[in-house]
Amino acid sequence: MNIEIGKRYQVSPKWKKSWQDSESLQHDDNGVIIEVVILWRGGSTIITPQNEDEVESLNAALGHEDGDEFYPDEYEDNEFVATFDGVSEDLYFHGESISEEEQERLTDGYYEDGHSFLEEEGYYTFDSECCLYNELDIEEYEDE
Repeated sequence: MNIEIGKRYQVSPKWKKSWQDSESLQHDDNGVIIEVVILWRGGSTIITPQNEDEVESLNAALGHEDGDEFYPDEYEDNEFVATFDGVSEDLYFHGESISEEEQERLTDGYYEDGHSFLEEEGYYTFDSECCLYNELDIEEYEDE
């Protein structure tokens, strides 16, 4: 395939369970950072290379192998299409230490009430990242 500036390409992981979203939330008062990581069975994004560096990067992604990583957010023009079938959703605690009891309370609250629970507890999103792992399917995309 010949990747070109301005053409649209649909990018998806070739294998199941190779799309991961992570979101980092922080609490100003206690310095605790919670990372929410969701593993999806699949998904896709549309990438439109805007310069030669992006063309080279997408060309390199055509040869990705197991263990390689692809970050759609590194492209100026990337359009999320969809993810499906969440496989796992995990919380990780970083930064200042908090008790196991507090970690369990926050984890249980998140699993019961979702993202809004953490917001109500004073946490706010300060970073997010999407990563596709392993081999990729990259196809020229045409609007329907």
